[in-house]
Amino acid sequence: MRHIFLLTVLLLVTGLLTACDNNQQTNQTDETTQTSTDTSAPENTTTNETSETAENSESSTTTESTEPESTTTDETPESAENSESATTTESTDNTETSVGNVGDNANTLVVGRISQPESLDPAWNFDTASNEVLKHIYMGLFEFEGSSVDSFVPAIATEIPTVENGGISEDAKTYRIKIRDGLKFASGNPITAEDVEYSIERSMLIDRSGGPAFLFNDVLVFGEAFSSTRDAEGTLVAEVRGMSLAEAIDKSVEVDGDTVVFNLLKPFPPFLQVLTSGVAAVTEKAKVVEAGGWAGFSDDPEADMAAIAEFNNPELGNETLFEMGAESGPFKLVSWDRTSGEVLLSRNEHWVVPSTEWEAIYGQPGIENILYREVFENATRELGLQQGELDVVDISPAARLDEIKNADGIRVIDQIPGLTFDAVNFNYNFQDSIDNGTAVGVGSGLLDGGGVPGNFFQDDFVRKGFSHAFDQETLIKDVLNGRSTRPATPVHAGLPFHDAEIEGIRFDLVQAEEALKQAFGGELWETGFSMDCIHNDGNVRRQTSCEVLANNLSLVNPKFVINVAATPFSVFLGQIIDGTMPLYVLGWAPDFVDAGNFIDQWMTSGGQYSGFNEITQLDEFNTPGNVDLPSGESFEYANWDELLRRAFEEPNAQDRQALYTKAQQLFVDHSVAIAASNPTAFEVTRDWVGGLVYNGSLSFSVHYGTHKEEGAPPNCLEIQRVNSVTLDGSC
Repeated sequence: MRHIFLLTVLLLVTGLLTACDNNQQTNQTDETTQTSTDTSAPENTTTNETSETAENSESSTTTESTEPESTTTDETPESAENSESATTTESTDNTETSVGNVGDNANTLVVGRISQPESLDPAWNFDTASNEVLKHIYMGLFEFEGSSVDSFVPAIATEIPTVENGGISEDAKTYRIKIRDGLKFASGNPITAEDVEYSIERSMLIDRSGGPAFLFNDVLVFGEAFSSTRDAEGTLVAEVRGMSLAEAIDKSVEVDGDTVVFNLLKPFPPFLQVLTSGVAAVTEKAKVVEAGGWAGFSDDPEADMAAIAEFNNPELGNETLFEMGAESGPFKLVSWDRTSGEVLLSRNEHWVVPSTEWEAIYGQPGIENILYREVFENATRELGLQQGELDVVDISPAARLDEIKNADGIRVIDQIPGLTFDAVNFNYNFQDSIDNGTAVGVGSGLLDGGGVPGNFFQDDFVRKGFSHAFDQETLIKDVLNGRSTRPATPVHAGLPFHDAEIEGIRFDLVQAEEALKQAFGGELWETGFSMDCIHNDGNVRRQTSCEVLANNLSLVNPKFVINVAATPFSVFLGQIIDGTMPLYVLGWAPDFVDAGNFIDQWMTSGGQYSGFNEITQLDEFNTPGNVDLPSGESFEYANWDELLRRAFEEPNAQDRQALYTKAQQLFVDHSVAIAASNPTAFEVTRDWVGGLVYNGSLSFSVHYGTHKEEGAPPNCLEIQRVNSVTLDGSC
């Protein structure tokens, strides 16, 4: 198959590609869209998901990121089709949108991205394209310490809480965080402890499907992983731990003077990372309420539950801050034109550098405006960069970097350690979608040679055969130009509790044939199948992942037909949530840097992918097992949820390693998904851009101190300091 694949790559790369990579999260990791990692939210859906540079991600958030992104220029969310194409807040006289050289455009940073945001509401945000904008118009209690993914500087908080300074209780279940005085929203109103409490409780109760609210709800409301404010039938939970849902949320975050108090139900070491993520952005309560949003808790329990029911799990476009701002960050929203895909931000004149620690990392504010442009075609982004019309761009595929880095006036910061992860994902049960007519890419919906049935990927031999047919090495070498590790599982080399001894399923067409001959008792080999492998539109890496699989399976058996299909990102995310696609490629960018935040998305009943893909339908998921822990305990589990819940909550690091090693081995043994790539990151800018700081946990650069001037030095030393690496290219 290799020669067929290389021909595909040649056709993709020749003549400047017309598409680019997006980010997870679904954080899912949408794709994990990043300033340029080959990827970043659910990112967490994790979605966190990015350009070929990040999910989340959607997640966190979907990578990605994703790490995840949004609609393309000619596609808008259905819920937004009949609304105004642009939303405008007050603009300032210094708003500059002309393009040219740095002299013509010194006050405005122009960023070319593959996709526009999905939503501008922090409570909805779980994709990288949205998170990148929101990170500039909102502040949280803390900010990452430059490029570090596990150390922080104070923002709205006065200091980083510790046990020693009294900010964290001895049992690690109470966090007391004092709010800095003198900070203001873009409206000019002061930022208060009540605003912080309101913002986080609002995110918790909105809890949209596939969104980030679980990051708080797990440890503050329900006390268990994979939580939701709705039951399995989608009905709002009325009671939690002997009290109403409203009371449980209300008691979880409280105000004591100028201090916000978080009452955790159990120790949760990554909690500061969650408080630094997009879901913890501080919004102005008065402005949200004025716009018709949730009014906060009252003294009436019934009224509070009715209010939660009103605002819980909104449709996209119905969330209060979908296209407006209640800004606490260094920039404010001027406009979002969803038709053109442009988002314009201007400097928040009421914002001040919040702390000396912040200033030491990010410096003083530089540019006055940021203009995000949705530029779908990679060739157009490259041309805009070369002509000086774009200052920062997504580039895809990574192989383009070797030519770009030698061009005059262009700077490439290369080989930044990446946190995003891409996978070819199996939907284990899409029969309901076939029955109700919403299934996508399933052909006849039968095992008759012209389609696939809804239980197709419940057959272990099918998953093993597909996994052996995937040429990960060639994908990384020829498409990513070597800019990726070779992950065996979602717990890749950049994460704690990664087990380097676990070997992934390697490319072997002989083993693929052996497995597929046994699938469905031999019937599949005789009848064949036809189905789609779907990726988000414009993502070359993911497109090629589908093509690699399709080409190789056709070599195994010409009756095995996979059609490669592209879908706009916003539609793509909806299809994942609805469980209508049989096979698709998407990744994850971290919500927080921990093994559980990744592998849970693929192996638990509430995971971003495994939940929507109904992993509970696999016999393997429900097979009991045990782990002999270094502490001496023999831990027995009834299903994978129990295994991964214990791993996530276990305080003993050695025991956590044993539990996550077991989960990683199960992922490989049962071909849960196809581990595709863990791309390294890169940043592509004009050489007049200085002061930007790239962060792998975000999958993009922040521009708090970015400035434009001829010969501006890159901010490479910060990346090298944190990651202990020597960067290639201009650095």
